Amino acid sequence: MAISGILITAAVAAQAIAGEGGAEQVATPPAAQAESSPPTESGSGLQEIIVTAQKRRQSINDVGLSITAVDGAALSRRQITTVYDLVQVVPGLSIANSGNAATPVYTLRGIGFNSSNLNSLPTVSVYTNEIALPYPVMTQGVELDLERIEVLKGPQGTLFGQSTTAGAINYIAASPTDTLAGGVGATFGRFNQWNVNGFLSGPLGDTVKLRIAASHFGGGDWQKSYTRNDSRGERDKTEARATLEWQPADALTAKIMVSYWRDRSDTQALQFVRYDPLQPPGLPGPAAYPTSPSRPRAADWDANKEFKFDQEFVQPSLRIDWALSDVLTLTSISAYSHFRTQSRFDGDGTSFEIQDVVQFGKIEDFNQEIRLGIKSGGLTGVIGGSYENSRIRETLFQKFFYLSNVQNIGGSGISLIDSTIFSRSRTDAKAVFANVDYKVDDQFSFVLGGRYTRTSIDFRGCALDSGTTLPNTPAPGVTADARQFFNGLYGILTGNVGANPIQPGGCITLDNISRGGNPPTFLPTESPSNLTEDNFSWNATVNFKPSRNALLYARVAQGYKAGSFPTIAASTSMQFRPAKQEGLRAYEAGFKLTLADRTVQFDGAAFYYDYKDKQLSNFIPDAVFGPLIAIVNIPKSRVAGGEASISWTPVRGLTLSGSATYVDTKIRSFTGFDQRGNVTNFQGAPFNFAPKWSGTADANYRFALNPQLTATAGGGLSFHSKTTGIIGTSDPAYDIASYTLVDVQVGLEGASGWSLQLWGKNITNKYYWTNVNRIGDNIARAAGYGATYGATAGYRF
Repeated sequence: MAISGILITAAVAAQAIAGEGGAEQVATPPAAQAESSPPTESGSGLQEIIVTAQKRRQSINDVGLSITAVDGAALSRRQITTVYDLVQVVPGLSIANSGNAATPVYTLRGIGFNSSNLNSLPTVSVYTNEIALPYPVMTQGVELDLERIEVLKGPQGTLFGQSTTAGAINYIAASPTDTLAGGVGATFGRFNQWNVNGFLSGPLGDTVKLRIAASHFGGGDWQKSYTRNDSRGERDKTEARATLEWQPADALTAKIMVSYWRDRSDTQALQFVRYDPLQPPGLPGPAAYPTSPSRPRAADWDANKEFKFDQEFVQPSLRIDWALSDVLTLTSISAYSHFRTQSRFDGDGTSFEIQDVVQFGKIEDFNQEIRLGIKSGGLTGVIGGSYENSRIRETLFQKFFYLSNVQNIGGSGISLIDSTIFSRSRTDAKAVFANVDYKVDDQFSFVLGGRYTRTSIDFRGCALDSGTTLPNTPAPGVTADARQFFNGLYGILTGNVGANPIQPGGCITLDNISRGGNPPTFLPTESPSNLTEDNFSWNATVNFKPSRNALLYARVAQGYKAGSFPTIAASTSMQFRPAKQEGLRAYEAGFKLTLADRTVQFDGAAFYYDYKDKQLSNFIPDAVFGPLIAIVNIPKSRVAGGEASISWTPVRGLTLSGSATYVDTKIRSFTGFDQRGNVTNFQGAPFNFAPKWSGTADANYRFALNPQLTATAGGGLSFHSKTTGIIGTSDPAYDIASYTLVDVQVGLEGASGWSLQLWGKNITNKYYWTNVNRIGDNIARAAGYGATYGATAGYRF
């Protein structure tokens, strides 16, 4: 690539200027040295935590940034085995189940984007060893064999790129070891759910090391129908990772990593909250349907159907670190990500075929970053560029049953549309960036950085005719001929009654956009569109260390999230209009204090976000179908809040920690449409998935019973206050109630490497849910797990 040649030339020139004498260690060490050993949970004081938040190895207490770091031992002890579990150890983070798809919805400090589309770009980007997982649906198998997790809060656009307006999550996978090591583990718990996992690591020669890890989750049903004798919730998921590290010379290291996961588990059934027809009294079947009991396991779905995931992800990557001198290091990271799905979801929470979705999709993404690390005297910097190319294909087979506003189409006004939705998008993103950390003296330092990004998205999509009849509906015998319905609608809108512009299997999306001063044609269209945007992310941080054990910092940063297109059952081309890029300027001041002879760590921060053009999955009115989903921009919003955390080791082996985050979100200017299609002024409304209060607490005690046997005991809790699933509604049906989850663990560890742990999660069997949304005329929610408990045994050598 041209950018590679430019940077290599710059590296050689800079090397000639800098010379060899008197220089310090390179800014970006080889990958083999870049990851630290996990901090232990025992000892007489708190262990130093090393992070790579600024793409170089630093103590967490030297980085002027709010970071939550959790090591692999703590993740294993707390049974953090899915992305959704991460909220139990990271305050201010919410991860919602998107309901009728597998896309997690990440929200950090109130900043998130609620979309289940494969092409949805996040506000919280996720990485494995700095290798991007660019779309949230790819992030569901990253918990395997970890050294630690780093959650970086606030815009991270300078070093991690756009779509990090809220922050970034970097999973650090365990590295190959210099000596032979390995381990196996097995877990069995409630609902007959089980897991087996293991790793093997060691040298293959003088210059090559290899680490292989794998895990499989299986088990029985955890959800139960409340209208019949039926159950679902089976798990069947495999994860694997192989890392090969080659160091042919002291100055050169190459690391090949291949990550893989496959999921064939049951998709989650939703809970039916309320039938809310836009045209009362609605249909008799759903109107009489019993609502879900307030129990974690209760749900409902279409009988005699398999609603399952069939998803697969593979990502080969190559990282090369070349120390050109004591001053300069050249780093190249190349990755190819491939995701495909063929999954089926029941999206309405009833046994009627109101919304039955089959999702086919594929994502192919190539990502290349090349950067030059520089360290000379008090200056540490990085300069580089990146390129990303994504191709996404998504097809949804959906069945919609509703009352039509146009009564002379479908006779009684009852319409059943069995349609196919497709979208195709291609994204090209190019960026150049630089970041400089300059240490003025032992007390003062500052960080300046910027990134210029240009993104182009080509998109086309429409809803297609399929024309079938479904037997199990609230009004049996109604035809599902989408082509007939929309040809009739075309005749009404244009006056060309009897015309049939939509052919069998063709697009049914009608073009209702005026172009060139001409009225809309209402002809079927694939809605081709292009969105090209650029932006400049930046950050400026001032650090002050009044003593070795104290850091005060102030930070201002500007971040962006790229514009996006929806994949939806669009009746009109207006719904496919993209949302433009959003921008967030963050102001933050904080402190990090190490006290009482390194037995206490106390951190805190206050922040304010000025938010422009926030992207929102909202509704636009439609004369035929009522409110239809589209992506819109909220002109002005703001977020204000603060957080604090403390860790304390009062005696050897005992670690106590707690943290809390307060977030106040508010829309300052936006008039749109609510979930019923009514014009609404959203000024003053809070964001969805943004609880005002969230917090975590943890206690762990390790003590020796004898020289060969160590006992462990611990527990933790996480708290989230009330929030909402939809912005701008006072309807309590859309509330996400506050909840507190409590976990406990006890265990034994032998000096020879064996371990046994008994554990319980959500031991109070708290009923809670993480998402609630409107599906057609139904309101449905995604409930969290109830009480689970089990045993884990392992052996390491």
